[in-house]
Amino acid sequence: MKLRMTRGNALGVVFVACLLAGGPATIAIQVGAESPSGRVVTDQPHGANFAIKSGVDSNFCVQSITSSSGTHLFMAVCNGAVDAQRWLMAATASGPFVALGTGGDCWDATNTLSSGVQVVPCTFKSHEQFVFNASSQIQNVSGSRCLAITDKTVIGGDELLVMKCDPSNAGQTWIFGH
Repeated sequence: MKLRMTRGNALGVVFVACLLAGGPATIAIQVGAESPSGRVVTDQPHGANFAIKSGVDSNFCVQSITSSSGTHLFMAVCNGAVDAQRWLMAATASGPFVALGTGGDCWDATNTLSSGVQVVPCTFKSHEQFVFNASSQIQNVSGSRCLAITDKTVIGGDELLVMKCDPSNAGQTWIFGH
């Protein structure tokens, strides 16, 4: 039986290898790719073991409660030893990225505005695809929704929400790091 390696299943092989290895790895992206909205997506975060820090207070990171599906994302004091604060940013063929936790589930922004962002089994549909825009926001490609915290100060346990994008809202700014 012959296996024909295409770009799509090659990315899948690299992705699975990253998940199995659990170590840092870089997945190349297609720079300048067009997103479903027709915008040109420039260099996006990609690779493993990202910590996503609040632009309000970089001492706080995005964390999931557990690696099980249906849990919500929240803010917690950054701690490099906590697996639930490590994220894999995998590029899609059209340019945006998908954020995956250590359990292999994806962020989901299908919820109504002001509701929590969930971690669900990946379908790779548009509501699970994001771009890091010029305003340092994490924006969902299926609309004008951005990931946000509500307060001007971060308190551990603050839930990550789906909000209407507002570049002037500091609670919607994020910093990617390792």
